[in-house]
Amino acid sequence: MDYNTLMQRYWRAETSAAEERELHAWLSGKEQLSDEERAALLMLAHTRSSQPSISIKLHQSKPRYWQMALAAGLCSLAVFCTIKFTEPTVYGYYNGEPITSLAEAQSRAEQMFANLSQAEMPSEEELMKRLFTLE
Repeated sequence: MDYNTLMQRYWRAETSAAEERELHAWLSGKEQLSDEERAALLMLAHTRSSQPSISIKLHQSKPRYWQMALAAGLCSLAVFCTIKFTEPTVYGYYNGEPITSLAEAQSRAEQMFANLSQAEMPSEEELMKRLFTLE
């Protein structure tokens, strides 16, 4: 029998109990084992032991309320510090008061440029005087 093929079938879970016993006997008698063969031998030895199943003990821990309270307190502290110590962005000042809203800052800037253009525009009389007089 080709034991390499049998071992490949073992890894694909296609072997019977008799074939696994035969594979275990062949691997136990071999002197030099590769890593794959050593793993297969250990798995086969475990299944041949008197207790073939693995007992898993599930442990349900009690809730630790002090840990949840500590986490909630730290989260609250982080939020408080973020709100308290974070300074708002100041986009400019109007009459000595800071403008922290971007929309208000844009509105004030547009108003300022409109007022500036009106202030620099000459009146009609002055415009006519400049056009028809040579100075």
